[in-house]
Amino acid sequence: MFKKCSLSVIFLTIVSFTLSAQIENQIRLYVDSTEIMLNNGRKMLLETISNNDFSKVAEIYGYLEDITTDKNYSAFNYNEDLILNILMGDWPATTRLMSDYYEEVDRYTYPNAVQFGSLLYDLVSSKSESLLADCLNSGIDDESYSLIDIFIYLLKTGEVNQEYSLMLKAFRKQYDPSKYDGFIAGFIPSPLVKGALAIAVGSGVNIPTGNLAGMFHPGAMFNMSMDVNIQKVFTSLYICGPNLKLKTPFDVSNGFTTLSFDEGESFSYFHGGLKAGYFITRSEWFQFAPFATVAGTVLESQLFETNEDGQEYKVFNSFTYGLGLHSEIKIMEFDAPGYYSYYNMPGYLGLKLEAGYNIMTNVVNHYFTGDIPYVSVSLVLGMGDY
Repeated sequence: MFKKCSLSVIFLTIVSFTLSAQIENQIRLYVDSTEIMLNNGRKMLLETISNNDFSKVAEIYGYLEDITTDKNYSAFNYNEDLILNILMGDWPATTRLMSDYYEEVDRYTYPNAVQFGSLLYDLVSSKSESLLADCLNSGIDDESYSLIDIFIYLLKTGEVNQEYSLMLKAFRKQYDPSKYDGFIAGFIPSPLVKGALAIAVGSGVNIPTGNLAGMFHPGAMFNMSMDVNIQKVFTSLYICGPNLKLKTPFDVSNGFTTLSFDEGESFSYFHGGLKAGYFITRSEWFQFAPFATVAGTVLESQLFETNEDGQEYKVFNSFTYGLGLHSEIKIMEFDAPGYYSYYNMPGYLGLKLEAGYNIMTNVVNHYFTGDIPYVSVSLVLGMGDY
């Protein structure tokens, strides 16, 4: 009995190992015939495209689409499908792919499938004029033709440039909303955002008004700013620090001490804040923008070396607001090396002229009431789009 049981166990063990080995071999040898057909078909399609035989390309394309209809993987990804239909001149299929972007975009080809994306892009670039002529003659609607024109231009140039940006902005303005909003938002690049960062250093003159004009001479000033320009918006974070010389002597009580100030005595003036405006003109060589200012202004004496709190006499320490005009002309432009050696950032040198009127809001002593208009000129070093 023991012998029979032992033989049975040995037999079952051998059978189990045999079945496992068979399954392993079957798995090793299993091949998805659709994957083989698809990969061979893509190789054939690549060769046919290279030969510019697009009637045969259409046949191969249709066959590969048919054999992958019920499969988890597609014959072509969204990019490939879109470009192939453009090259084949199938404009109804092209517009359907663009209008149904969100339904069509999530598709994947078999792993390790033959790639031919770069060839398709090059072909569209070389055949752009004939493709657009064929599209126009197909009777396609204006909205669809305009977007295909933009997309082909993008493939032809291979970059998001100013012309592409203008074309896309014009399309959005004319067709709002558009049946292709999903395609525009999710697939093609956004227009360029025209922006620049600039550092400006210069000088100017403050011209006090009101009672201030009777107490202080106009003063030369040093100014520095960091300008950030985005599209039509002008912003500038700035400081300036001239001294104003006393025109009329005066005495003032400062705690237990009477301070006397003589004609010609220098008072420290500090002014800094933010300018924000809108470009009326922002061309390739010239800028012009009105702006509003919010800032702070301090005018105080310079009697003591230590300048501890309470020692110096503050003529005013005021919140300031105002209006002004910004203008700038580009003197020259250049390319500055970027972080990576193959990328150059556009740069420029410019000359900035500004004029404004600043209003002090909390001047306590009526002898010093008044506002401070100014004119300044600065040399500008900028990076980005002028």
